[in-house]
Amino acid sequence: MSWYEVSRLGGENRYSGGPQAVYFVVPVLLFVGHHLVQAADEARRWFSPYERYFDLGWRHGAQLLLAILFTGAFWAVLGLGASLFNLIGITFLMELIQKGWFAMPATCGVFAAAIHLTDLRSGLVRGARALGLVLLSWLLPAMAGLAAAFFVALPFAGLEPLWATRAATTILLSAAGVLVVLINAAYQDGVHTPGGILRWSARVAAVLMTPLAALAAYALYLRIDQYGLTPDRIYATAVLTIGICYAISYAIGAFSPRWMKPLEAGNIASAFAVILVALALFSPIADPARLSVNDQMRRFRAGITSPEQLDLTFLRFEGARYGREALRALAADQSTEQARALSARVETALAAHAPYELAPDFNGAEPRAFLAMRPETTPMPEGLADVLNRVTVGMCTEERPCSVLLRDVNGDGVDEALVGSEYVMWIYARSGDEWRQVGTVQFRDGPTPELAEAIRSGDVQVVPALIGDLVIDGRRVAVTPEYGVNDWPAPRAADDAPAPSR
Repeated sequence: MSWYEVSRLGGENRYSGGPQAVYFVVPVLLFVGHHLVQAADEARRWFSPYERYFDLGWRHGAQLLLAILFTGAFWAVLGLGASLFNLIGITFLMELIQKGWFAMPATCGVFAAAIHLTDLRSGLVRGARALGLVLLSWLLPAMAGLAAAFFVALPFAGLEPLWATRAATTILLSAAGVLVVLINAAYQDGVHTPGGILRWSARVAAVLMTPLAALAAYALYLRIDQYGLTPDRIYATAVLTIGICYAISYAIGAFSPRWMKPLEAGNIASAFAVILVALALFSPIADPARLSVNDQMRRFRAGITSPEQLDLTFLRFEGARYGREALRALAADQSTEQARALSARVETALAAHAPYELAPDFNGAEPRAFLAMRPETTPMPEGLADVLNRVTVGMCTEERPCSVLLRDVNGDGVDEALVGSEYVMWIYARSGDEWRQVGTVQFRDGPTPELAEAIRSGDVQVVPALIGDLVIDGRRVAVTPEYGVNDWPAPRAADDAPAPSR
């Protein structure tokens, strides 16, 4: 897997993500595969009794967590000791712990020692595991109730607020993943049936996993149908596939006369599914870069994506060697006038060394799809589009276009440009013949569908500041109001404002 990850990047991994995904997935594969093999080996059967899978997996998981905490505590103690020596001018220890030749062996040695110590005290680890599972299991009624309330409210709220988050698939799959963990915390090895509240909460949660997975699949389908495949959507599809495996077995278990017994076979099958899906993703079988590039080129050849909409930045920097091969094929196509025009842009893309070098060009003063004037009939100020074209690459995309509003922010009679979305807003002012950023607005309450709709509709007003700036030793400093302060002090009207004071 590591060999293929390096070969697919073709020597360029700075903007293609590099092998970081493999660094994360390989340990997961080893952990899952190891316990499938060890449990079966101890049982001398192809498949072990479920109790053995549970004991090994959750005990070793608890060991890993304890070893990580122990290693962190070791470095905290070492750092504190080094700080003590620094107080008296001895810096040797602080310099030592910052050396890689010391830090790496020390970390690995302490981590290994922690694993060994927890092996010698496996009974204590099992006790800690049991306590942790009991605490987790009592979160199940709350999560099941919240998920049930979500589906009760969904018909009244509709799907639009869900789609407006632009993260529906991620949130829904995360909720399903949490339910999987909590259900297993309540079920444990299946030997003992928990009390009525936990038992019925597990059944409700198991039933709700199916509509969660179905809704996530629908959300993902809409994005893929509208914009095509990307590596992130392929990874989401992989996670969704595993989630469906869990959802099917858990739904069957919810109605089983033997309380959640089918969950055991579902967990084992899902463990094998994790291994198969990961091997497919990090091999030529289902390489996300290859599949995404092929799909984007298919949409382009079918006329679904116009030459202006073809994402050359993605092909150059996120499509690995497959994207670069597709660009070379486009550059070699001189069959039509349109192909020759695109060929020039492709040559520029191939010669680029960083994504910001491929900021999409504006046609005159009219913005492309990733910027939208509010109201739409307002003309784009001269020169603003060229500036935004350079600085908003990757932030104002076709999927998430930014709104541009003209407002007089500082009361000088000249409009500034407010550029942003429901996440953040930048303020640009004209300085001579150029536009430059003069401020940023962060939304403390986070993004909401209502905030996004207000910005799109132009519902943005300029009001006096709640608290004025201070001038200290000739330097002007701004005062940031505390969170939640919305109406103090009430701004005075202009006609009864007091005279300025020092």
